[in-house]
Amino acid sequence: MIFIWLISLNLAASSVTECEIEWSKIIESGKDLLSANPTNYTKMFMYSGFTINNLGQYDSCNDLSYAKYVLIELSPQPALLLALCGPKICNEADYQNIFSHLLLEKSDISSYNVSLKASNQGPFIMFPKEFIDDHLSDYSAGAILM
Repeated sequence: MIFIWLISLNLAASSVTECEIEWSKIIESGKDLLSANPTNYTKMFMYSGFTINNLGQYDSCNDLSYAKYVLIELSPQPALLLALCGPKICNEADYQNIFSHLLLEKSDISSYNVSLKASNQGPFIMFPKEFIDDHLSDYSAGAILM
């Protein structure tokens, strides 16, 4: 639910990116989760893991031509990850911008003994499918499992 709060903060700001507009539509579609005919936005909402360390549905997200799965590391220790199925138009800079608010407010959660990354670095953003395609596409399934 942290992500919903962060996107709400960014939408209240004066300059809103296309990525943030798409995310507002995804969040808005959450009310249609029980629909017999889910929209593209509803599917992205369903395949996201909106709570800490909930990895969502990687394969289902990557099957959508208009979406891509993203992992956001908020803290290396203890491991705090957020996995989202977001619009393909969103890039690393968009997610850095959205999550910079959380890192700037890190004093609010310091009592929980969480070591968030320095605010000048931002969270670690990774698109696993792109990483696999770029780095592991030359390996067979057997080689990857080894």
